[in-house]
Amino acid sequence: MTTGNQFDITNVIQNGNTMGNLANMQDLANMNGTTTAPANVEEVDEMEIETIPMNTTTPTEPTPIDTNVPQMNVTTGISDNLENQTLEPEKIKVDYPVIKDLPNEEVQNNINDAIISEVNSLLNNQVLVPEKKDIKEVDVSYQIPLMEKGLLCIVFSIHINLSMDKTDTIFSSLTFDTDTGEKYELEDLFKPDCDYKETLSNMAMEKCDENEVPLLSDYEGLCDNQQFYLTPNGLVLFYQVDEYTPKSYGLFRIPIHYNEIEHLLNSYHPVCNFLY
Repeated sequence: MTTGNQFDITNVIQNGNTMGNLANMQDLANMNGTTTAPANVEEVDEMEIETIPMNTTTPTEPTPIDTNVPQMNVTTGISDNLENQTLEPEKIKVDYPVIKDLPNEEVQNNINDAIISEVNSLLNNQVLVPEKKDIKEVDVSYQIPLMEKGLLCIVFSIHINLSMDKTDTIFSSLTFDTDTGEKYELEDLFKPDCDYKETLSNMAMEKCDENEVPLLSDYEGLCDNQQFYLTPNGLVLFYQVDEYTPKSYGLFRIPIHYNEIEHLLNSYHPVCNFLY
């Protein structure tokens, strides 16, 4: 029986009794005779027993198995293009949340699987890369901006220290329905037929102007697979460090209060629980 990610190991013991019957084989000779002996009794020669020679030939031994693995022939043209990569960071730390004690175990497992998949994706995309990186330190961490009223939102970050005092920081996020285990994309928050992208893009541009955000390039509005997270007060759009703003500015975030987009929100989505 399998429960979650744990397995019960059952040892199966088979007991059996092997009975063999061993018997010695003998030739029985029945001798018939008369009660009155003949006048001249000829002497009976002893019975000659034919001896069958046993096969004493030494059985043929099995051919030994050749354990020598032949050397692989590597095409020169391919081997010349292979290069070894070695990562030896002085420090690596990975923090990630694990959900427990939810009423529905399947929902709990689905959420935890998605969390681990996201952490793996961050490591694969930023650490296990083809180009050489002299990585000194890797630090994966997270924050929980929202965990109430049926919603869970997690913001992950991976911080990498490189040689020559260079650093890279990448952010990502996940939003879940803790009742169903569904992972939400930004579009799931809004009514199916509304043009939420244009509305949010215009609102975001206005907020950039109001707050005098030091943009390095013109803001182009919402992008495909737009990153976001939720708080008890509103929706937050965010963009990577150096994407629109200087590195010193940090994570570029654009908060939008729920009341500002109430007319766009899907009334069946649990985010509407924060309107009242």
